[in-house]
Amino acid sequence: MIDERKAHGPFRNLTDLAKRANLHKAGKKTLELLVQAGALDAFKLTRETLLANIGELVKSSESFHNAKAAGQALLFDDEPTAENAEVEDIFAQNLHQPPPARANEVLINERKLLGVFLSSHPIELYKEDVARFANAQLGDLLSHAGKSGLVTVGILVDFFERRTREGKKMLVLRIEDQNVQVSPALFENEYPKEMPPLYAPVVAVFKVVKGFGDFPPRVRLESLSTLEAYRKGRIKGLNISLEAVAGANGDKAALQMQALQGIKEIVGRFPGATKVNVALKYQNGKLTLNTNGCSVDLCNDFLQQIRDINSQLASGVAISYQ
Repeated sequence: MIDERKAHGPFRNLTDLAKRANLHKAGKKTLELLVQAGALDAFKLTRETLLANIGELVKSSESFHNAKAAGQALLFDDEPTAENAEVEDIFAQNLHQPPPARANEVLINERKLLGVFLSSHPIELYKEDVARFANAQLGDLLSHAGKSGLVTVGILVDFFERRTREGKKMLVLRIEDQNVQVSPALFENEYPKEMPPLYAPVVAVFKVVKGFGDFPPRVRLESLSTLEAYRKGRIKGLNISLEAVAGANGDKAALQMQALQGIKEIVGRFPGATKVNVALKYQNGKLTLNTNGCSVDLCNDFLQQIRDINSQLASGVAISYQ
């Protein structure tokens, strides 16, 4: 595939890929890994759609190349081959399209395969939390020498246990945001009661001990909790706003109503203790809707499903905390 791309330019779509490279030789598993790593994102299909159709794509490619080797014509054998020619994506016309995965799941798969978050960083999904709770950034901790209670929000990407020279147990954590990774350590008597799961967003509270002489400042982890638990313990109300289109009709009005219906269904799926307000935002004001005192569970999954309405409908949904 690499040689073909170098020789004749980028693959234009799935049909072009299946024609120019025998995907049976590459193998289904290899293609699945390429999809999960984002290598086929240029085809403008969700990774879930690509994964659901890889098997059929490999079969079609194998059939095409076998027929071509035998001198036979096949479904897309007469497509143009000039480097700048358009190639109709015949294969993509009948794709099975499963629901898209959560954004954090896509990024976690990237991390597992590549060792890095490539297309984005999961901390970007929690901008409201960072703005509301953090009073320091992971990359700036050493500039706060002599201070404690430094609240940061990051992603727990690894943790492992080791022993000191004296034989004492010590837990080493790796927490990162989009800019930097830090590796604080905890002694056994400081271990959290419940360890956050790997790749979970966490709130890490630090203390920075002043350095002296040739010794630099030291960063100490004071507490660690999941962002979800931290949020639920501090946020009493949630505002959900939807950009309204004045005098909307046709497709715009349908999208607006679809977004409102989606919000209603999601709120109903996550009953909890946090009061929720829903409003339509106009250019010169807003209209607050009657939610009949609804309260929600302010978990990560609820917030992600609300955000998904934006990616699916481009509907201008925004959230803020009270």
